[in-house]
Amino acid sequence: MKVFCKAIQLPNRETGNELGEQRVWSHLEIGKLYTVMGMSCGIGSPGDVSLELPDEYYVIDAPLCLFDIVDERPSRYWRTRKFGDQGLHLWPEEFYIEYFHDRLSDFDPELTAIYRELRTRMEREFD
Repeated sequence: MKVFCKAIQLPNRETGNELGEQRVWSHLEIGKLYTVMGMSCGIGSPGDVSLELPDEYYVIDAPLCLFDIVDERPSRYWRTRKFGDQGLHLWPEEFYIEYFHDRLSDFDPELTAIYRELRTRMEREFD
C-alpha cells in the first residue's frame, strides 16, 4: 500500500488535544509518497485509522486522514491481530516482537538491522 501525504496537521473537524491545539506531524513531508508498513484501527484514536510509515531510523505513526491512497494493495507481509477490546493491527510479523517500537527508537542494534531489512523488503514490494 502506498499513500501520498497531503497534510501534516489534522483537519479542523478532527479533535485536537485537551487544550484544543492541533497536533502537527513534522516528520512527514507534504507531497511525498510513503510505503505503508502497517495500519492500526482503534475507536477513539485521532482519525480512528493510523498508518505506520518508514523514516530513516524508526517508524512514524500518523492518521490516515493526512493521506490519499495511491496504491490500494495491502502488503503480503501484514499479519492481523486484535489489541484491547476495540483495536486491530495490520503489521508485519517483526512489529509484534516485544517492545519493537520502543527498542527501535532506542537504536537497539538488533532491531535496527531487522527494521532496515524489513523496510527495504516492503518498499521493493510495490516498485
